[in-house]
Amino acid sequence: MKLMKKPIKKSLKPVAKKLVKKPVNSSDLLKKIKKVFAERITPMLAADGGGVKIIGLKGKILTVQLTGACGSCPYGLMTLAYGIQANIDDVFPKEKIIVQLAD
Repeated sequence: MKLMKKPIKKSLKPVAKKLVKKPVNSSDLLKKIKKVFAERITPMLAADGGGVKIIGLKGKILTVQLTGACGSCPYGLMTLAYGIQANIDDVFPKEKIIVQLAD
């Protein structure tokens, strides 16, 4: 049986460097998200008498609160999934941002 001449760690170094992604600045990402909300999401919800408030961004988790008619609507979760999350996924496909409702 032949022994490997190179240790495994050394042979994986070039691959590991490629896998490390440049960190995303949270405040820059939040600014971009707020712009998407202002241009796409808020007008869509306002047309039905509702609204949305961004509570915060922690890592890749965006916390929002539905307001107005959307806050008491039984279809709020559908608005979150098919309205808000779909728009965020459309604009930021590589970021994998998850939108959740505030408690």
